Amino acid sequence: LFPPAEHRPATLQEGKTEVLEMLLEDTIRHLRYRFLGRETKKIRSMGTFRTLKFACQIGTSEDSFTDGTEFTVWISDDKNLIPLYIESPVRIGSVQAYISGYHGLKYPLSSKIK
Repeated sequence: LFPPAEHRPATLQEGKTEVLEMLLEDTIRHLRYRFLGRETKKIRSMGTFRTLKFACQIGTSEDSFTDGTEFTVWISDDKNLIPLYIESPVRIGSVQAYISGYHGLKYPLSSKIK
C-alpha cells in the first residue's frame, strides 16, 4: 500500500504530500500521506527496524479531509514495505497497532537491525 510504485523509498521527499486512491468498505477513499523521514523503530516482540515514517489522513471519494485527524504509519525500509507500526489519536489518548509476525515475504527482511 505505501508508497505507490512511482514513489519508491529512494525518491521520497521529506514533507511532500501525495494522495493515494484506495477502496475501503465499498467506497473509494483518498489517503493523503506525507513522508516524515527515515527512523529507527523498536517494535514490541519483533526487534528494531529501519523504517519510513508517514503522516496520513483518510478522506472520502469527494476528496474531503475535513476533520484534520492524522495517523502515523511506520513501514519497513526495504523492498517489502511492510506496515510495522500504526499510531492513531482518539478522543482520549491514542491507539497503537504493531506487527506480531510475518512469513512468506517476497524479499529478505533487510530492514531488521536486531
